[in-house]
Amino acid sequence: MSEAEHRDWVTEEAFIRFIETQPAGRFERIDGQIVAMAGASRRHDRIVAAALRLIGNALVGQPCEPFTADTRIRIPAGNFRQPDFGIECGSPPDDSLFAAQPRLVAEVLSKSNAEGDILDKLIEYQSVPSIDIVLFIDPDWPQVWVYHRNASGDWPQPQKLRGLEAVIDLRQWNLVIPLAELYRGLVFRPRPMLAELSAPPDEPERSRPAF
Repeated sequence: MSEAEHRDWVTEEAFIRFIETQPAGRFERIDGQIVAMAGASRRHDRIVAAALRLIGNALVGQPCEPFTADTRIRIPAGNFRQPDFGIECGSPPDDSLFAAQPRLVAEVLSKSNAEGDILDKLIEYQSVPSIDIVLFIDPDWPQVWVYHRNASGDWPQPQKLRGLEAVIDLRQWNLVIPLAELYRGLVFRPRPMLAELSAPPDEPERSRPAF
């Protein structure tokens, strides 16, 4: 999503005080700046709503639960991010603005997602010790990139899922998300968004999002 920046540098504590006073809207802290996140398209929202419905139904009775874009992720380097949705396995207070133990985070891409922004988010999410899975979802075409931390703590090249017959297999939660359900009711556009994305050539191979 596109971003409008407020250029005054703020501390983490000042940022938390700021968002506690805001009646609405999404704000991230990026490199000491308050960044206002633009609203999502209806298409974007349909994909997020479908994912939350599927995840929520599967997690009933389990110690984890889905969260929406209103929940923030603390990045060890100091940024605060708001993924489009995710799975939380901690027990934060009801009035908390942050996920206590996020395990999965997902971003539905938009035309305003610059390649550098996507790479930055991937590296930041991978730096959170509790996060094991990062999803990037193409809104225009049925394809999803799945990054999964392995048992050694490394992040191998992503699993590339394409086509309505593909499924996102989250077996640790006995959860399968068919892409046919994730994109149900959507008419596909002629050019997949992820086809236009690639990692900067000077980035280390291990940290590139291999779109």
